[in-house]
Amino acid sequence: MKEPIIIDKLNGGSVVLTQEEADYLFTAEQQQEDEIHFEQLDSWRLSGICESCVWDQIDGTTIKAKDTMYIWKKRTMFNAKPCGFALDGYVSVKGKKRTCFTTSILFELPNGHLLDVGAIYARIPDKELKAL
Repeated sequence: MKEPIIIDKLNGGSVVLTQEEADYLFTAEQQQEDEIHFEQLDSWRLSGICESCVWDQIDGTTIKAKDTMYIWKKRTMFNAKPCGFALDGYVSVKGKKRTCFTTSILFELPNGHLLDVGAIYARIPDKELKAL
């Protein structure tokens, strides 16, 4: 499967995956779990799936996610530092170093099972995302 996985129709709640996307991102055992946590590599690095979204400015101050999410299989966050309740750091996507932070995504698998996954959100400019 080609990376990134592009999810075009977000429903405001969970991110619905096809069986092919679910099999690419998660093992059969992981698909049976309720949660998938980050893999801690050492004190300053952790590993997990990576995401980014195209954002839309509605008026002068309100910003919301558009209907497109980009997901990469597994990336490593490095130089992770606490920032409130999340971690900030850097991640390499498409050969470029990007700033990022930790978050989570609620996936809905084809069988209706919900899976809460720890994720790394890469800050990628909209123009670059749209070019993928």
